[in-house]
Amino acid sequence: MISRRQSIALIMIILCSYTQAKLECPSKCHCADDFSVVICRGLEKFPVFGFASVVKTLDLTHGNIKRIDSRDVRAYSRLERLFINHNPLDCDYVNIYTLKHLKETAGLKTFDGHEVDCPPVPSVMNDRLFDNNHRGHYNHHILSGGSPLFVFYHASFSQLAMAVGTVMVVLSMLTVAVVCCVLVCYRRKLSRGFQRHDLATEDPLSKIEKGTGHKSGKVGKGGKKCSKKQRKGPQGHPKRGKVNTDDSSEVEEVNYLKEKMRKQRRGSRGYPENVKSDDSLFAKEEDFLTKNLKIQRSVSQGYAMGARSSDED
Repeated sequence: MISRRQSIALIMIILCSYTQAKLECPSKCHCADDFSVVICRGLEKFPVFGFASVVKTLDLTHGNIKRIDSRDVRAYSRLERLFINHNPLDCDYVNIYTLKHLKETAGLKTFDGHEVDCPPVPSVMNDRLFDNNHRGHYNHHILSGGSPLFVFYHASFSQLAMAVGTVMVVLSMLTVAVVCCVLVCYRRKLSRGFQRHDLATEDPLSKIEKGTGHKSGKVGKGGKKCSKKQRKGPQGHPKRGKVNTDDSSEVEEVNYLKEKMRKQRRGSRGYPENVKSDDSLFAKEEDFLTKNLKIQRSVSQGYAMGARSSDED
């Protein structure tokens, strides 16, 4: 049986061998004694060494690396210098984000990634899509559809959004205009219906007073002037005289007509203008004229002067 000391020694040997294998410099690479400097050529992908936490200088130029994930870069916590030139890097979204991280936030003293010519990071996408790409939920080739297609899509995304927004604004304005027109027409229709209902239920006398020539029942200034002239003309008022429409004006009008008739009768019968006469004189005069007419008629018919005719009876 293995004693306790032998088991402890065996465990120590295994740990030492594992540690030695872990700190062993991989093939195609040259490492310093303390693994602070690592130079690799012809690698197919970005390496993540077991001693990545102690690496300060990493040279991966002249390789065949196409993609660099930011999670792999974070394993090099003490990295100060990184060289990745002369690698066929794809300009997909993952690489663009990783290069931006290395240039701006990784805190590298030396980095030749500035020589990699890729389009800038699209501002349309957010950090959630970055995380999804890094976590491997989506295949970046499927998501991007290849770098040329991906770049073209995001270049035209803003124009498409602007076009859609413009169309929506125009449609909303047209909708508002149509709704306003419909409301105005409906309001006019309601007002006409109310006017017709009022005219149908209105008293006929009020219709006559307002005038049938106006649908709205309102008389303009011209109509009022014409009605005043028509009322003043047949009543014998002077053309430029002012007439009131109350009851007192009617009484004054009657008195005016009587006085005018008296003047006409007096003038036709030979009375002087300034001599006053009463109604009794008019009555006597009428009796005298009537008697003379009867005498003339009787003479013309052959009656005697003193005889009475049938007219007197």
